[in-house]
Amino acid sequence: MKSLVVLTTLSLLPMLVGCGASLPTEHDGEQFFRQEMTKREVPFNLVSFHKTNGKGEGQSYTIEFEAEIEFTVNCRWNDSGGWSFITGELADDPRMSVLRAAKKGQRQEVAGSIELEKTEKGWRGTRARFAEIVHTLGHDFR
Repeated sequence: MKSLVVLTTLSLLPMLVGCGASLPTEHDGEQFFRQEMTKREVPFNLVSFHKTNGKGEGQSYTIEFEAEIEFTVNCRWNDSGGWSFITGELADDPRMSVLRAAKKGQRQEVAGSIELEKTEKGWRGTRARFAEIVHTLGHDFR
């Protein structure tokens, strides 16, 4: 009888372990970051992405991250209230000087957070926020 209880317990162990809540990974955050940038057609490539912290419980989780981006065109951009970009001749317009200028190939370190929700198929990103400009062209903004 004792061996039947042990055998039953051992056979249920994989199911119990598999039911535990897994947290979103750095890959989950990077994947959502890339999807958002593709959807918004932003003029940069993602060079690196690192999860720096995370918090949450139940069905929602927030990943804090730092990323390095590289601009693919000359442009002007704004990071307040979401990211916006101006490319082409309009980017050279003196009236646009209130926006940050970026040259093709320039790299920029940024930080922010990504909100995710748990679904049947895993974690799904719902919102990305870019909190700060960390470093650009040798100037540290922290």
